[in-house]
Amino acid sequence: MKEGTGISPELESTVDIIQGMGFSVVEAQCRPVKGTLQVVIYIYRPEGVSLDDCTKVYRTVMPRLEVAMDSRDISLEVSSPGISRNIKFFREFVLFSGRRIKVLTEGSSEWAQGELLRADDEEIVLAVGDGERRYGRTDIVKAKISEG
Repeated sequence: MKEGTGISPELESTVDIIQGMGFSVVEAQCRPVKGTLQVVIYIYRPEGVSLDDCTKVYRTVMPRLEVAMDSRDISLEVSSPGISRNIKFFREFVLFSGRRIKVLTEGSSEWAQGELLRADDEEIVLAVGDGERRYGRTDIVKAKISEG
C-alpha cells in the first residue's frame, strides 16, 4: 500500500467543496503534463456515482480550479473509483466499509475475500465465512474492491 492520503495538497480546498456536495473523495491528484495541469478526482458515495454526479462536480470544481491555479490550461477528469478499484491508500478502507473487498497479505499467495466490516488507522476487519478476520495495516500488500 502506498503511504499518504491520495490527495494533492493543492486540492485540499477542492476536496472540502466536493464533500459538501455529499461525496467522499477517494483520490485527487494534479500534475503537469506537456504544459497542461492534469487534475484527476475520484468521487464516491455508497449508493453509487452517476455520470450526472460527475458532471455536477466537474461544473462546480473547474471554475474554482481555474481561479486557484491561476491557469487557463487545466484538464479535469472526475469519475467514480469503479467496481474493481485497486485500493491504493489505507485511508480508503474507511470509505469502502460495507463493500466486498479482497486483500493479499505479506507472506500469503492467496487473496482473502469478504465484506469490509470496519477499518481504522491500524487494521481492517473482514467478514469471512462465518467469522471475522483482522488484518493489520503493515500486513496488507494489495487490496481491491471485489464485486461478487
